[in-house]
Amino acid sequence: MRLPQPQYNPAQSLDLAALAHPHRASIHYGEVTIGVRQAADVTVALAKLLAQRGVGVNDRVVLVARNSPYHVLLHVACARIGAIFTPVSYRFAGPELAELLDFVGPAVVIADPETARSYAGELPADVFVIDDDEHAPLDSAEATNWERLRDSYAGLLGDLSGELVSADVKPDDGGALLFTSGSTGRPKAVRLTYKQLWWGSQNFREGFEYSHHDVELVTVPLTHIGGFNGTTLDLFSHGGTIVIVREFYPERVLRELERHRVAMMFAVPTIYAALLAHPRFSEFDLSNFRLPLIGGAVCPPALLAKMEERGLRPLNVWGMTEAAASGFMLSQDLLDQARGSIGLPFAHVQARIVDNAGNDAQFGELVISGPNVVGEYWHDVGYSAEAFKDGWLYTGDLARRDEHGFVWIVGRVRYQINTGGEKVIPEEVSNVLIQMPGVSDACVVGIPDPVWGEAVAAALVLDAGADVPQLAEVREFVAQHIARFKAPRHLSVVASLPTNANGKVDMSQVKAFFD
Repeated sequence: MRLPQPQYNPAQSLDLAALAHPHRASIHYGEVTIGVRQAADVTVALAKLLAQRGVGVNDRVVLVARNSPYHVLLHVACARIGAIFTPVSYRFAGPELAELLDFVGPAVVIADPETARSYAGELPADVFVIDDDEHAPLDSAEATNWERLRDSYAGLLGDLSGELVSADVKPDDGGALLFTSGSTGRPKAVRLTYKQLWWGSQNFREGFEYSHHDVELVTVPLTHIGGFNGTTLDLFSHGGTIVIVREFYPERVLRELERHRVAMMFAVPTIYAALLAHPRFSEFDLSNFRLPLIGGAVCPPALLAKMEERGLRPLNVWGMTEAAASGFMLSQDLLDQARGSIGLPFAHVQARIVDNAGNDAQFGELVISGPNVVGEYWHDVGYSAEAFKDGWLYTGDLARRDEHGFVWIVGRVRYQINTGGEKVIPEEVSNVLIQMPGVSDACVVGIPDPVWGEAVAAALVLDAGADVPQLAEVREFVAQHIARFKAPRHLSVVASLPTNANGKVDMSQVKAFFD
């Protein structure tokens, strides 16, 4: 018997794990549990289905769906035949999705039933609709879709000892095509090779110090690099256990964290703020939850302190789609020294801070490089020329390095508010606002103003039962911590902050609160 050799390709890693740990739980999804061997079998069946549909090397396979096991199963299936897996958010507006599909040129489009119905006019007529029922156990009388796939190809699967990755697949073929948040213009397309994804995971393994005996939960979108490669793909493809939550609801996530004794989860600050604000938070046993990874946006020190007060020891991580999610981390051991900073680069990442002339500086734009970092955007020369220079990725993040070497993200290069000639960094103001009693989350934006050019505006999410503050109170609180010109001139209290397709706060929707 010829054993599969461990390489960058996740299909080969999963096949090896299926031999070593065939009965270990691979995926928990609602009431569904899929074992490691079963997961490998299904990816083979899916690969054969895709090949029968004419999918070949470097063809794009698009999945438009809520979080489901298919995000990882299809990725590995594509890896077997060298296709490029392309997960797309179901939250795009119809015209946006149609434009994106035209740009990608997929060989196959796959969707969950709800998405297929809601995008009936924008999806191809031959869209493949999957059954992603999270409530039907795999041993139920009514088999789910992956069981039917496995049974249909039982005679073709054999044992996992043959060549289950096509010989036509070269090291740089396949991979994943993901889209950035698209804060300005069309989202950028990032083609990540298996090698770049692997190096991103290698950074996480060394930095977070987890193992495949740990259970990880994913609730951020699997279309987002933090959900897709933020330890999820690594654990799945190497025989670990992941818990997939279809859509974020605070109580659902808390219940799953307790139920499966989850050790690790990545989430953006707004998600952790929502979990902490849940009235029954203290009733859940989260004693196994030792790695609460937080990132995707600037992490306010006040939120990190609240997490610690509630028994969660946060680990701040900074990354980008272009870097396979891994860039910097602040370990739990360094929290007391630099709470709120992004800490230090991962082991296999090089980083600099540069001024407008490209010279090294203590304050300026953060630039990075490494084996996990792409060298261009997919089919976009203009964006590439702007972001990739002399082997470095210009991240667009304003950063400073303190006297101890820790790096702090202070805002985005393009997002500064110009109010009366003064520059205001929105994150600096929101970091103060979240310290205000009764405030659980905050977002600051600039809105047009006939006198000041732009005015500082703040949207606040309040703790349950908290009194709604007056604008004058908010301004006075901010002025006690930073310059008064940075204090909000407009205020909106909202139930929650709107998020974009990748789970980050949608600035355009926040600005709409003040129209």
